[in-house]
Amino acid sequence: MKEKESVLLISPPSPGLKEKLSYPPLGILYLASNVDGDPRISVMNMLTISEPIESGFDIYGVSIHSVSSYHEARKVIDRIREQENKALIVVGGAFPTSMAEYTLETTKADVVVKSEGEVTFSQIVSGEPFKRIRGITYKKNGVVHENPPQPLVENLDKINFPARHLLPREQIVYEGKVHHSDKPATTIFASRGCPWSCNYCQKDIWTRKWRSRSPENIREEIESVKREYGIHWFRFPDDNVTVNKNWFRQFCGILKKSQVEWTILSRSDTIDMEMLKTAKESGCQEIFFGFESGSQRMLDLMGRRNTVEQNEQAVKMCRELGIKSCAYMMMGFPGETAESVEETIGFLRRTKPDKARLSTFLPIPGTDVWDNPGKYGVRIRGNFADYWYFDNPETGELYPFGLKYDYLSGGNKEMDVLRQEMINFFSEEGYISGWTK
Repeated sequence: MKEKESVLLISPPSPGLKEKLSYPPLGILYLASNVDGDPRISVMNMLTISEPIESGFDIYGVSIHSVSSYHEARKVIDRIREQENKALIVVGGAFPTSMAEYTLETTKADVVVKSEGEVTFSQIVSGEPFKRIRGITYKKNGVVHENPPQPLVENLDKINFPARHLLPREQIVYEGKVHHSDKPATTIFASRGCPWSCNYCQKDIWTRKWRSRSPENIREEIESVKREYGIHWFRFPDDNVTVNKNWFRQFCGILKKSQVEWTILSRSDTIDMEMLKTAKESGCQEIFFGFESGSQRMLDLMGRRNTVEQNEQAVKMCRELGIKSCAYMMMGFPGETAESVEETIGFLRRTKPDKARLSTFLPIPGTDVWDNPGKYGVRIRGNFADYWYFDNPETGELYPFGLKYDYLSGGNKEMDVLRQEMINFFSEEGYISGWTK
């Protein structure tokens, strides 16, 4: 294969996601900054499917971050192939990592980068023969070849910071109101992976290994972003930055020195009052928790390995310290019944988190539900074009469930009634598009 000289990395549009600009596509920005050599690299964060795609690149990289974005990504890939018959089309992200052969069979892509992409994609761009590149699945002469996995990067400090300069400022600095603030904000990753094994969560992209950057490395990036963009509000969308208490204390220390405000995601069973006090003193404004359900039976079915009581205590501790608590709740995981819906409503009424969002459960490739649907009394619907996580209480628009609920006597119609009960509760409690005011 000849050496490639130009690359266009694309984040396709995400239908139903109202605030895409609040989360810059850091995945492809990491790829862009970690390619060896000096190729010409451009990045495109598509907000609508009708945006023109620039021609003349040797390699087009397309991110498919979830099952709900697959349909739009396939349209983007089709358009690229119509424009550039000889270009190399590479796809990566959570969906193709778990569905590599399916992705190659149903799109016009040439190569799938599986799991972590920085090393693998750089080797592709440099022209390394496919047979020698770990971590890819590719099609040659109509035959699909799957190479051994690429080892994860052990030292995250060796990975270059995302190439934010390749996008317009308005796609890096979010000026709208988000997360209880209207201050300019952006996102940054401090760690990768999650050691838990929840039955709804895809495990293939970073496995179950948790890796963290050094606090000093994180601060260097924060200071760089502050200088370049004038940002003092950061959102850390990591799966969980409170896995290691000693590391978290150091993490809080560098954020305190940087004098920034910030938000994180966490689990109720990985925090305590001492950690939260340290976080508050260093600028933490709010914590997002994946509570998912107010039913202990449902938490056990999900493989959460924590309790409703721990979730209640997390909200209480945050309230005592003046940290906003934000609850992610899930509707429709297999096993959901009228009883579990009432338990979830009761949980929210008791705890009154500052914020909450209701998502519809979707079966995701690489999860236990996807691999063993019969164990849960469900069947998986195959029309990914209908898949989307968040309904719209503002308009009443409901996205179809990704499952057929065989364990319910009333099937999907019964589950729709239960979902409507949850949505009605959210509306009555003053939620707007799933978020509290």
